[in-house]
Amino acid sequence: MEKTAEKTVIVPVVTSAMAQPFAAIALQNGADIDALLEPTGLSLKEIQLGEALMSGQKWYDFIQSLAEVIEDPFMGFHVGSKVAFENLPNLRNLRTNDATLGNLLSSMVIEAESLTSLADYQLSIRGKHAELCSERTFRPSFRPAQADGYFAGFLVQLMQFCCGSQWDASSLDMSICDPSTIPREMRSIARVKQVSSKGVSFKFPARWLLMANQGQTNQEPIEGHIRQTDFRTSVSLVIELHLNDPSLTLAKFAKIASSTPNALKRRFAMHKTTFLTELDAHRRNRAVALLKSSNLPASKIGPHVGFPDPSGFSRAFKRWTGTTPGRYRVMNAEE
Repeated sequence: MEKTAEKTVIVPVVTSAMAQPFAAIALQNGADIDALLEPTGLSLKEIQLGEALMSGQKWYDFIQSLAEVIEDPFMGFHVGSKVAFENLPNLRNLRTNDATLGNLLSSMVIEAESLTSLADYQLSIRGKHAELCSERTFRPSFRPAQADGYFAGFLVQLMQFCCGSQWDASSLDMSICDPSTIPREMRSIARVKQVSSKGVSFKFPARWLLMANQGQTNQEPIEGHIRQTDFRTSVSLVIELHLNDPSLTLAKFAKIASSTPNALKRRFAMHKTTFLTELDAHRRNRAVALLKSSNLPASKIGPHVGFPDPSGFSRAFKRWTGTTPGRYRVMNAEE
């Protein structure tokens, strides 16, 4: 009897680390993170750890819902264009300072299978053009507009970093499910085409694949080069995700960031700041944002920024602004 080949069923999932930059945006904007995450079946703690798996469709839902809550139609692109490369699991094994665009994209394609089963990726070269394509392994229940925008924003950032002054947006062709998620200024230069939800593709000059270090074609790192954007962005992401933790010390932060306190002290010093300075600034900024834009009582905002004791929060807030949380809200009620 002839045996029938078994069909491989691919479960569309992503690692919860993929939701971290979006959770940080939700927290920064005072969105109800618990309500946004409830449909995913994951808690903020699980997102912070980044090790659990989440349904690909639920990831799409989470991103889409967040964009609607904060009323930013370009949210996915904005997040992708600012995410720190060193935060991405599929690029952590590369030294981005001396890797070419070809190195980075190849690594992303190779490592994608260990991070997500949402799509199959392919990088190809045809003559003078290269193309990065992804084909989804399932049919989404709606157009994953923000997810495509996120992918587009990330690739634009990666290409700009590698190509430097030789970057030319008019040489980029994007094919995504919803072009309206790409900011108008980018759409006015790059060629953006609408396609079905089956996948996305990005076509660009093949010579870009050889570029690294702001348009240089060699593999030698630039002397003294510091990825300021990446470091500050990655620090901001981790702090935002753990800002409600009153015991967030440099030692604890180093453990979360897979580094050491001494190494981080040196990196902060290179940027003329300290961990405590950055932590304090983030706590102030979120407290102010929540007082201005949320309906949370002033007495309930402290725990969201690492001050479970109301009196401790009040003292810190007065140090930041010169007034109490309640008075600050009244003074800014009409802004």
